Amino acid sequence: MGTKGSFLPEEGSLVPSVIYAEKTEHSKKPEEVYRIIENMYPPPFRYIEIFARGRKRDGWEAFGDELIE
Repeated sequence: MGTKGSFLPEEGSLVPSVIYAEKTEHSKKPEEVYRIIENMYPPPFRYIEIFARGRKRDGWEAFGDELIE
């Protein structure tokens, strides 16, 4: 996860750096990752996913070779 500028996450939104989630297709991020990021930086923040796989998520810009529009 990266930010542009000096953005601190919402107070109390930090989680451990190890995430336990169900295994999905190769390189696909678990849904939990999106929820964590959206909780740490709630709207009106803008989100971008690089190396995206599958379908684009609402509210996110996404780029990747295996992205389904």
